[in-house]
Amino acid sequence: MKKILTTMMIVMMSVLLYYGCNLFVKNTDDFDLNDTVRIAIGEKLYENERLWLHLDEISHDSRCPEGMQCLIAGHVEGQFTAGGWGGTETLGFRTDSLSSPSFMVPFEGNIGGGNYYILHIIDIIPQRTDLETTIPQKDYRIDFVLEPGAVARKPNIYLYPEKTVKLDVSLFFPQGGEVIESDPPYPGDWTDIRVRPDGRIDRKFGYLFYEAVIPDLWQYSEGWVVKRDMLPLFFRSNLEAYGFNDSEIKDFMDYWIPLLNAAPYYAVYPQHTAEVNFAVGLSISEHPDAMLRLFYVIHQTQEAYLLPEPVIPVFERKGFSVTEWGVILHK
Repeated sequence: MKKILTTMMIVMMSVLLYYGCNLFVKNTDDFDLNDTVRIAIGEKLYENERLWLHLDEISHDSRCPEGMQCLIAGHVEGQFTAGGWGGTETLGFRTDSLSSPSFMVPFEGNIGGGNYYILHIIDIIPQRTDLETTIPQKDYRIDFVLEPGAVARKPNIYLYPEKTVKLDVSLFFPQGGEVIESDPPYPGDWTDIRVRPDGRIDRKFGYLFYEAVIPDLWQYSEGWVVKRDMLPLFFRSNLEAYGFNDSEIKDFMDYWIPLLNAAPYYAVYPQHTAEVNFAVGLSISEHPDAMLRLFYVIHQTQEAYLLPEPVIPVFERKGFSVTEWGVILHK
């Protein structure tokens, strides 16, 4: 009897070990960030054990068949689920208005925050062959690129028209991304806003505030490395050199200086108007006569080192002037 029980236990342990290994061990390196990847409906692909994407469905496909002429081009609608560390987020998309959905994978445990990613949809196959035939769900494949996102924190947009006007202000993301925070709420309360020459918006806002997830496409070749206790002097003089006024500089100093206290040095990489426009487009219903946009990419560092210093362009306020500052903070 003991032999029978021992034999049964060995068999049961072997079965549990075999199926347990197959149940819990999974490939957690299906693709890499910034690679073009193909996924099928119902498939889950892992970038690593903390980050995965699942293609849930294609819910609508009205694309004009290849080789045919149609009055409208049509579009595709569908949904991904993204996940990591137990959290999930649904990412709906529509190809004719695709803004490259972004999402955040939270840090492990109770640590706040997380890492942001941007999903770019490259292609959806197969193409429809005629207007009547429906493509089976099992036949769809999507080519996508997943890349790390950087958060532009607290950009403030200041508007100074020559006279009180009604304006519509909008943002767009030519390289992918989206607004994740705003005050007043974007986009609804950024239309038909009343702006005075002193910059007051709807009698209660001094600027338009937003935060956005955008690709990390910034320049890291020129900048400054600044000792922590020198940051107030540095930013005051640097912002003034770029062309910001006393009120705009005060807003920056009041918000950011208290937050830059975790490292002995900070590397500061300025992104001037052209670099900012490349990542975050700004459209205003009345065209400004002068525009200054400046994001600082800021890195913590433990030691000082030299960087080539950029040439600071001259900015002249004239007519309808618009200014904006923001920060991308890397720990």
